[in-house]
Amino acid sequence: MGDKPAYLINSYSVSKVMARGMSMGYPPLGFKDAKGNVVLTAKQGGIGRHAVLADGSGNMVGYVQKKGISLGNSATYQFFDGKNQQIGQVKIRAGLMGMSETISMQDPNGNAVASATGNFAGFNYEVMDAEGKKTLAKIYRNTGSQNQQGGGGGLGGLLKQAAGAMISQAMGSYNVEILDKSINDLSRLFILELVVVLDTMYQPNSGGFSSGGGMGPGGGGFNIKI
Repeated sequence: MGDKPAYLINSYSVSKVMARGMSMGYPPLGFKDAKGNVVLTAKQGGIGRHAVLADGSGNMVGYVQKKGISLGNSATYQFFDGKNQQIGQVKIRAGLMGMSETISMQDPNGNAVASATGNFAGFNYEVMDAEGKKTLAKIYRNTGSQNQQGGGGGLGGLLKQAAGAMISQAMGSYNVEILDKSINDLSRLFILELVVVLDTMYQPNSGGFSSGGGMGPGGGGFNIKI
């Protein structure tokens, strides 16, 4: 059986990996363990690949590929493992003003296996099982608070969330918690690739990473780039 890969853990802190002399474009996204070690890196992909995920040894463990072009307020991304086998896909539909998303997580045949809901202002997403009864994971912005769902209600609460989002977006600073320890390794990889998609959706100046169909907030609400 052997040990699990180092990147398959239960808790991650995620942020952009900035390096001296790095060229313009989308900085790599680093997934760190509790000790601060980078166990997984997501980098801008080549032709047809929006992102390639590599482990600490530089070995590819998966990649993300955009399917077609964005239509209206929806888009589809396909997820693959390190053997070029598709492990699933997500269909993302944006809500009013880009403040909420409904994400259908599907197997390669399009069958629903899980779902995620959340909002950009707080970047607070909850991944549920197919029946919507069990929380599998949480993805939220790291703005110095363990739980970003707070901030109060009404307009004031949204403004506080938006302020935290602006601070953390610059560094792509998130936390990821795998709550259901029984999910298999491919399901964990599926969730990590979803994090990469969520990050690039809201990077309007991400260069080639999201060109040709990136999704991000625009002046009039939710903006789909073609």
